Parts: sequence; C-alpha cells; structure tokens
Amino acid sequence: MSFHRLSLAAACLALLLSSSPASADDAASLFGEGLRLYAEKKYEESAVALSAAYDAKPDQQTLFAWAQAVRLSGDCDKSRELFAKYVANGANSKQSKAAFKLMEDCTPAKVVKPEVPVEETPPETNSAPQDGAEKNVVNPSPPPAADGATPWYKDWVAVGLFSVGAVGLGVSGLSYSNALQLETDGMQSGVSYDRFLELKQQSQDSRTLALVTGVGGALLIGAGVTYLLVRDTSPSRESSAVSVRLDGDSASFAISGHF
Repeated sequence: MSFHRLSLAAACLALLLSSSPASADDAASLFGEGLRLYAEKKYEESAVALSAAYDAKPDQQTLFAWAQAVRLSGDCDKSRELFAKYVANGANSKQSKAAFKLMEDCTPAKVVKPEVPVEETPPETNSAPQDGAEKNVVNPSPPPAADGATPWYKDWVAVGLFSVGAVGLGVSGLSYSNALQLETDGMQSGVSYDRFLELKQQSQDSRTLALVTGVGGALLIGAGVTYLLVRDTSPSRESSAVSVRLDGDSASFAISGHF
C-alpha cells in the first residue's frame, strides 16, 4: 500500500471517528477526491475515499462509484457485494441490469510475479571420476568424406597413367645418364676414331631415347592430372597445373596443385 493511500485512509478514519458527525461538505469533499483518483486510475485509493464518502453520507451514486472502483481494483467479491447492495437499495431495472452486467464482467486482478533469472552452473570438466564410476570417453567425429569422390590412388586409370608416366621418366633419366657416360668414354685418350664415332652415335641414340621417354612420361602424367580434373568437379578442390619444357636434348616437367 502506497504512502498516499495510507494517508488517505488515516484521514478518512479520523473523520469517521470524530466526535461531531460528518457534514455534507465532508462527504462531498471525499466523493470529489474519490472521483479524482478514479480518473487517475488509482482505483484502490479511489475505493478508500468513496467508502469514506458513503459512510459519511450514504447514497446510490456514491455506492455505485465505490463498487466500480473496487471492481477495477480487482476485488471482484467485494464489488459484487457492493453492486448487490446497490440493486437492493432501490435501483431501477436499467440500473440493476447494468450492475449485474458489471458483476459478470469482473475479472480478478492478476498478480505478476517478477521473473528471477536462474544462473546455470557450467558442468565441471576437470573433476576426476570416483572409484568404480564409468568414464565417458567422447571420440571425435571423423572428418566428412569429400562428396563421395574416389581418391586418386584408388582410381586404376589415374594410377595406370601415373605409373607408366613415372616409368617413362625413369627410363629417360637413365638414358640421359648413359648418353653422358658414352660421351665421356669417347673423349678418353687411346680411343680410336672408329670407336669414337660409335660411342658418339650411341650417345645420340641414348639422348633421343631420353627425350622421347621423358616427353612421353610427362604427357602421361599430365593426362592423369587432366583426368582427375575432369573427374573431380568439386569446387572445393584447388586447381592443378602441369607444365612441360623441352630444351634441346633434355626435357623437364612440373606439377602443382592439390589432389
């Protein structure tokens, strides 16, 4: 109950308990105060003032206003009692009908309880399990598969192209190394001219073989990379590149990307 309501109730009680009877002016003053509080929607304080006004000078108008203030404050039982008294005191049919309608429409005031926030206690992560208690071991989830694509090392086409290409590059390397050795042997002292020409021819043949097998091996590996690029169209895969360089009697290649 507010301080204003306490003060109003005390003033009304003092007026009622005074030795001299309340005058019509006092009743009118209390009634006016009750209507002012009613207009400000202070229904509980208004009901107190109107109750004092009715006790000072009982009349139907004050009783009806008092019942209305009590009804709007949420005290339906008290308001029905006052409306019933209003009807019993000689209200006409129209007034009685309005009083009964207000009694039926009265809704008790709802008490709104403030919500108290509940603090959630975080689970303990470092507490050691008690003896005999089971340990819950959470296994990390495996990484998702790459959209069902078969790895290159399980694709027989890619493996075949890469394997044959690697063999070709190996033969190319051995042939080029043999050509260099033949040239070195031909430059040795004591080698006849015919032997020199023979070694030179063999060296040129080895260089040619190295060039052919090297280019062929690089092309096969490039074909394997191209096959993988065409097969795997996932946008998450990085681009790959194959470069082949021919330089006279030698060949080189480079592969970059992610497979």
